[in-house]
Amino acid sequence: MLRFAAPRSRGRVIAWSLLLATAAALGLTQWIKASDHKDSALLAADPAADIADMYTFRSPVTPDNLVLVMTVHGFIPPAEASTTFFDPNVLYQWKIDNNGDAVEDLVIQAFVTGSGGHQEMHFRVVDRGKDRQDQDANEEGDDEDRAPVRLLRIPTVRVTTGPPPILAERGRKNIAERMDEWIRAQRALSGRLPRRYASIEDAFHRMEEENPHLSPEQARHLTVHGVNQNEDGTYSWKFDNYVRTWPPYDMRLRDIELLFSRIACPTLLLYGKESRFGSPADDGRVAPFRHATVVGVDGAGHWLHHDRLDDFLRTLREFLTIP
Repeated sequence: MLRFAAPRSRGRVIAWSLLLATAAALGLTQWIKASDHKDSALLAADPAADIADMYTFRSPVTPDNLVLVMTVHGFIPPAEASTTFFDPNVLYQWKIDNNGDAVEDLVIQAFVTGSGGHQEMHFRVVDRGKDRQDQDANEEGDDEDRAPVRLLRIPTVRVTTGPPPILAERGRKNIAERMDEWIRAQRALSGRLPRRYASIEDAFHRMEEENPHLSPEQARHLTVHGVNQNEDGTYSWKFDNYVRTWPPYDMRLRDIELLFSRIACPTLLLYGKESRFGSPADDGRVAPFRHATVVGVDGAGHWLHHDRLDDFLRTLREFLTIP
C-alpha cells in the first residue's frame, strides 16, 4: 500500500479528481490495457503490476492533506505478505486533473529499486499544469509538445515487507504445525538441567561473556540478583526453561495491530541497532501507531535498557518532558 499526502494549495483544500492510475512497464512505448484483480493473462503472470484498489480520502491526522492509496498484488494470503514484493520493472502512476478538463495537471510516479526485502520506493512528482497555462496563451498544438515536465520533488521511502523473519516464519505455519513444534520443544526442555556455577564469580563472568555491552557494575548487579543458591552451594539462574518456547496459540498479528492502532497518545518505540528484530520502522511494525517516534540506539542489542542504560533513560526523559 502506497500513501501520498498532497499538500494544501493557497490555503484551501483542492478537490482533486483522479484522472488515471496506471502501472506501465518501464521502457514500453505503447499503452497496455489490463483488467482488475488478475483478470488478464498479463497480470496473472506479473501480479505486482496489478492495481487492485484505489482510495482517496482526507487525512484523519492532517485534514488539510489528501491521501491517495493504491494497492497492488491482490489476494495475498497473510502468510505470504512478508515474501511479496514490488516489481522493479513497473512504473506506478497517479494522473490528477485539477480543473476538470480531462487533462492531467499533476503526475505522481512511483517505482522501486532493489529486490526482496531490500527495496526502496522512489517518487517523482511532476507539474504539467503551470507550464501548460503559461504556453496556452502563446502557442497552439499538441499539449505533450508544449507542456514540459517540471520536477517538484523526489522523496524516497523504504518499502516495508512485513514482520521480522522470526514472526514471519511463525505466520507461515498453521496451528497443527505450531502445536507439534511446541510439544516437541517442551519435551526437549524437560530433560534440560539448569546450569550450575561453583561461585557468584563464575556466574558473573558468564554474564559478562554473554552481554559484552554491560559495564562490570551492571553485570555484577544483574548476577547477584539473578541467581539462586542451590542446596549443594552452587548457583543457578532464576530462569524457567519452559519459557524458551513460543506458545502455539499466540494473538494474531492483525489483533495486535488493532490494539496498537487504538493508542491515541504519543508513543516512543526504542530498539537496539544490534537486535535481531531490527527497526520497527523498516519492517512495518510502527505503521499501526498513530503518533509514534522510533529511536535506534547504537551499541545495544535486544536488552536495550541494560546495554545502554544512560542513553535509554535520557531518551525516555526527553520524550516524557512536557514542553
